[in-house]
Amino acid sequence: MFKGSNLRTVFAAENGGPVITNDITNDTSTFFPQGLIHYQQNMGCDTVAFISKLNSADPGVQTITSNFFALPIEQVAGSLDVSVERAEELRDGLPLNI
Repeated sequence: MFKGSNLRTVFAAENGGPVITNDITNDTSTFFPQGLIHYQQNMGCDTVAFISKLNSADPGVQTITSNFFALPIEQVAGSLDVSVERAEELRDGLPLNI
């Protein structure tokens, strides 16, 4: 359950799967499959609050590096504290599935 103005949630599915983005608003909900790389971002300036509950399903195989760089490059750059250009260089220099 979510209270606030606007919260973006993103997760990367198992290897080769899509990146899923959900923009949720007041009194709505979303899900994060257990074990998958994910993040939440407050898209406004107001305080947001949410409850998180994880399931016990087996998430399958996930290669952390590949799925981390599958997230939106702006968020990857921000989490690494590098420019978008540098994040793209890092992403483009990695072999697949390591």
